[in-house]
Amino acid sequence: FDADTFFVVEVDQRGTGDSTPSVREDISNARHYLDISIGQMSVDFESVRTELNIDQWLVFGGSWGSTLGLDYAMRYPERCLGLIIRGIYLNTKEEFAAIYSRNSFEGNSRRLAEFDTFLE
Repeated sequence: FDADTFFVVEVDQRGTGDSTPSVREDISNARHYLDISIGQMSVDFESVRTELNIDQWLVFGGSWGSTLGLDYAMRYPERCLGLIIRGIYLNTKEEFAAIYSRNSFEGNSRRLAEFDTFLE
């Protein structure tokens, strides 16, 4: 997005990006986010919109962000000018198993160790 043309707000999900504690810095920080739900994430985004005094905004999301964008738009349709989603992830059982099951990390010892740490 062209920052000279658009006012862009990038929201980090809890535990990612600049949020603290960061899962990127230490996977064991995931323990702080075990009770987070997609509904709570949408509430987080709504809090950001309110704090920035934005009446309505265009919501964009990719991959897991597409799922969050859809959820947000369904919960707060009056706040959305529109919705742009790409790389759709709908959180189906098949998608979830492909991404979040232990066997999907076999052959990558670092990722497998992170996965095991997350579930400790």
